[in-house]
Amino acid sequence: YPGWDNFAGMVGWSNIMISSVSQPNNKWLEGKSAAQLVPDADPKDKAFLDKVIDTLAELLISENCRCSMVMQNLFSEEDIVALLKHPLCQIGSDGIPTGKPHPRLFGTYPKFLGEYVREKKILTWSEGIKRISGDPAQRLNLTDRGFLRTGYRADIVVFDPDQIKVREDYNNPSAHPEGIDYTLVNGQIAL
Repeated sequence: YPGWDNFAGMVGWSNIMISSVSQPNNKWLEGKSAAQLVPDADPKDKAFLDKVIDTLAELLISENCRCSMVMQNLFSEEDIVALLKHPLCQIGSDGIPTGKPHPRLFGTYPKFLGEYVREKKILTWSEGIKRISGDPAQRLNLTDRGFLRTGYRADIVVFDPDQIKVREDYNNPSAHPEGIDYTLVNGQIAL
């Protein structure tokens, strides 16, 4: 439809994964791609599209629309690097803690710091930290967060820059990252 994004057209049905369902009889679907729901159909055949759409519609109806799907492999690595280099880029996550969440729920910041700051050296450590703390806090008008300053809330993550990395992926999205020692919220150890 005009004005609507065609995510299936962008990433393909094999890169759209059912990440959470609410009905116990549908739990077996979590972690499956839309294409895996119709294994007997040929993806090049129009009947495949009809079967996938019918199957997903039946899932949505049986779930009363209380299920989630995620897109995998949406951006190329070159595009990600170009975005990260832009001076207005800020890092955030919209990961939702349901069923099999998107790996970004637990991995956004460790992946950014471990892969793009430490390994690929896209940004310096100080610029990378600012992109995940001070810049977003300023953008959201959080006047007492985002920086280590007198009178500010002490939201601090203590991590080892040589060890921080993600362990999760689409099949194991809740694995906790490595290299994080402590998380403080308002100056109190939260984790």
